[in-house]
Amino acid sequence: METSAEMIEFLVGAVGANSSEYDRQIFERALRELVRIAQAEKVAALEQDFITAERAASQNYRPLS
Repeated sequence: METSAEMIEFLVGAVGANSSEYDRQIFERALRELVRIAQAEKVAALEQDFITAERAASQNYRPLS
């Protein structure tokens, strides 16, 4: 499995030769920000899953339905 850094490098390298270095840098920054956001969302989802599992294991847990 490729790391996000390797995938970003590949995508930036695939940008057309007629693109400026500035455009490549902007593209790379945008990709890095997208990866950061996706990772943060994944962490938030994992935290919520943990909280739900912790509540389910608790003796005081009662389902809402």
